[in-house]
Amino acid sequence: QNGLMVLDSKTQTTKKVDLRYHGPRLLYGNSVPLIKKDSYGNLWASANGHVYIKEKNAANFLAVKFPVPSNALQTPQMWSLSEYKDGWLIGTNIGLYKAVKNGDRYHINFVAHTGQSKITNTWVNRNQEVWIIMEAKGILIVKDIDDKAEPARIFSDVNVKSVQHDAPHQLLWIATSEGLIAYHLPSGTHTYYGEAAGLANSYIYGVIPTHDELWLSTNYGLSRAKTTYTNQSFFPNIEFTNFTKADGLLANEFNTGA
Repeated sequence: QNGLMVLDSKTQTTKKVDLRYHGPRLLYGNSVPLIKKDSYGNLWASANGHVYIKEKNAANFLAVKFPVPSNALQTPQMWSLSEYKDGWLIGTNIGLYKAVKNGDRYHINFVAHTGQSKITNTWVNRNQEVWIIMEAKGILIVKDIDDKAEPARIFSDVNVKSVQHDAPHQLLWIATSEGLIAYHLPSGTHTYYGEAAGLANSYIYGVIPTHDELWLSTNYGLSRAKTTYTNQSFFPNIEFTNFTKADGLLANEFNTGA
């Protein structure tokens, strides 16, 4: 809520980054929901209705203003970033944007045909299909982001908070308000894991897969999921271990992005 800070690892001191732009200060303008590095070494963030890009080895951030649809009710903030073909996809609280770089300038355009729902995440598969994770309306699957054809939609009845691709097992792990979904990409089948399976809480915000474990942030602490695969199933057996304030966490409730 108070802008972007940088930590000096040698002195262990912090200072605020000056995200400059020309224009009025906006309500919640200092809020920076996400900072992310792309494969080129560029850092991306957003504040005050602008995207900020610090290119690799550059001293300062570049400011690029979000174009805002005339009927939008909020100022856009960046909640996700994915690389896509010759540019980037930016998920915001008012929909999807596409960014490209021409010469030394960045250009950002609103992708109107995907609507104005809040986008918490995007994932681009090896076929360059775009999976758009909408917080309140499930997941859109778009074959080409420039094609205005009606996209496929899955899990429209749950709030989807984030996804993580598990390439070795050909799964997409989907964190939702109703539990953890394992979605098998080749077959399109899926299974749920919830509190009955030992999960700390069914409302999951984030999921991080490791070699044989998942870490899940929930509305009631952290869950560590030990996964065991057999030859007979696409989906693993999971043994959950849960952690709360009693185990040293500062709080039990996590939130979007954590």
